[in-house]
Amino acid sequence: MNIEQHREQLFGYLPIDSISMHGTWTVYSPEKQVIKSAQGIRNLRPNADKTVINHTNQFPSPDGSKVEKQW
Repeated sequence: MNIEQHREQLFGYLPIDSISMHGTWTVYSPEKQVIKSAQGIRNLRPNADKTVINHTNQFPSPDGSKVEKQW
């Protein structure tokens, strides 16, 4: 199996360049009630040799700043 086939098996199809996905993150209680919900941006970027995908989530704040968490 070559690296492209391996990457496709692990991550599905992701473009070689970075990709950003916008969505809503929702936290639920054990009783299935919404605790909080926030808009977020998931950024996926490959490293230089395209063997690792760097995953960062950004959460915009009302003041225009962004909280960023890397995986």
